[in-house]
Amino acid sequence: MSKRHVLAIAAAVLLLALPALLPRPASSGGRSGEGAAGAAAAAGAAHASSGRTGRWPDAGSRSDAAYGRGRGPVTPLPPGPAGGGDAPPLPPGTSRTPGTSAFPASSASPARAGTPPLPPGRPAGANSAGEWAAGGDRQAPPSVSGRLAPAAPAASAVTSRPAPAPVAAARVTGMEFVLVPSGTYIMGATYQRRERAMPGEKARHLVRITRPFYLGRFEVTQAQWERVMGRNPSLARGRDLPVEYVSWFDAQVFLNRLNLLEGSGRYRLPTEAEWEYSARAGGRPQVYFFGNEPGNLGDYAWYEGNSGDRTHPVGQKLPNAFGIHDIYGNVSEWVQDRYSESYYEESPASDPAGPEEGDFRVLRGCSWIGDDWNCRSASREPALPRYRFNRLGLRVACTVGDGPGGPTAR
Repeated sequence: MSKRHVLAIAAAVLLLALPALLPRPASSGGRSGEGAAGAAAAAGAAHASSGRTGRWPDAGSRSDAAYGRGRGPVTPLPPGPAGGGDAPPLPPGTSRTPGTSAFPASSASPARAGTPPLPPGRPAGANSAGEWAAGGDRQAPPSVSGRLAPAAPAASAVTSRPAPAPVAAARVTGMEFVLVPSGTYIMGATYQRRERAMPGEKARHLVRITRPFYLGRFEVTQAQWERVMGRNPSLARGRDLPVEYVSWFDAQVFLNRLNLLEGSGRYRLPTEAEWEYSARAGGRPQVYFFGNEPGNLGDYAWYEGNSGDRTHPVGQKLPNAFGIHDIYGNVSEWVQDRYSESYYEESPASDPAGPEEGDFRVLRGCSWIGDDWNCRSASREPALPRYRFNRLGLRVACTVGDGPGGPTAR
């Protein structure tokens, strides 16, 4: 065999062995921990260089004068990725026609938006552990909080697709309510864009809502507030606009008078856990109840991107799958709980009611001035209970019970 033949055979062997000697490319289906962290850091740097910022009001730096018109000192946040989200699934048997009025028959009623359509490609009933991946959590989270660490949420950890919520109405005011069923969900910031979440949101934990309750289908309107209180504190006036410029203390006075007027003792503010469960429409694990990206937020909320710096009549945007309107945007909503940044780390699993002590109360739901980041289901904001701003309102809850005075089914 000649020297030239030997060299040719050696070259062929080398070519065959070369692919095995080269490093393998990263899989397109996912990233390793360091790769994902590096990509997230690079993406954050790229967005930061674009100049886009979010807002998170600093409750500790507020004053009544600074916030008298709803705007005040803000702290920039590094932005997250933009993109479009899909719409929430249509609950079985739910109509796409507008809902009924939140006022008695003699009152003018606002136009109501219908129920959103089923997004293409979303299989019916895909929720629970299966929708954990469908919602964007491609890998099971390593832990839910410091106290709970399942490999992935069990099938019972997230309530399955909710049935249409029955509508009931208060006897005197005509205020409409939906019946929210009991269920279990994961409370706290979702894993998408979690690096931007505030410290008080990050301790994800399992929560059980053990009893059904009623929640207002709409935010309390100025007409309803004035009927109960005899006056209207709002800066922007309109009977179908949400009442605003309301403190937490004002909300308690309103609820006391509402209970007297309705002959009940069950009307109240929702707890923070009840509010988030309702906003997620039974525990959907996405950033928003309609998906992980804010592209469709304008279909469901009046916020910084479409509000024109003002409130709008309730019920004009599409509801979530429970039939609740304006759960994001329009006005921020007081809940009953006190605020503590560390409360999620020690929260009881069943019907948590917030810390027993603390100077601040909690606002939920964002407002007409908030950006898409503040409109997330997990977003929470501390505020002193005496504060009154033209972006602060409320949504009423009602305990389910026997006897007169509660909402009656329609």
